Amino acid sequence: SQLFQTKGNMSEAALVVAASKCRYEQDDDALRKDYQRIVEAEVPFNSSRKMMATVHKLKTPDFFDNISFKQSAPVTHVVILKGAPDKLFQWISYLVCQNSTGGLELDTTAKITESEMSEVSDRNLEFAKGALRCLACCIVPLTDEDMQTTRGLKDAGERLDFFIGAMGAEKQGRLALLGLM
Repeated sequence: SQLFQTKGNMSEAALVVAASKCRYEQDDDALRKDYQRIVEAEVPFNSSRKMMATVHKLKTPDFFDNISFKQSAPVTHVVILKGAPDKLFQWISYLVCQNSTGGLELDTTAKITESEMSEVSDRNLEFAKGALRCLACCIVPLTDEDMQTTRGLKDAGERLDFFIGAMGAEKQGRLALLGLM
């Protein structure tokens, strides 16, 4: 059995353990180099938002490790959001799913169904009934044009609204659910 050593708060510890079980090491310099963080675009956690976001440049357009992106414009960056399910669920429009070749894919032409979202919500309730704290982890693909928009936003609140899809008249969610932990 492998021993996982964590630093930081309980939420961070759970994410580190989950990543380690997926063979991602917290101090993996190659991984950090391949997916450079864009610190000026990040959204720090705060207690009123109950979520945070990091932005990463993709080494290869349309691919984030083993996840491929299927959308009209090339994906050059990805936002990783983690937070309280009650804050993120309303903005989820997509699921990261297994494709026909066994890889993972985010197809922005295939919206999440009511049945799929109901299953996700039910799983979250099961965790809560077991007195387990749950975090949702989501991603948002970004194009170069999206990154230009991000650079023009005035603060973390506006960046978060843009990332989740809460800006503009349509207010259409942009999140793709990776999982609950």
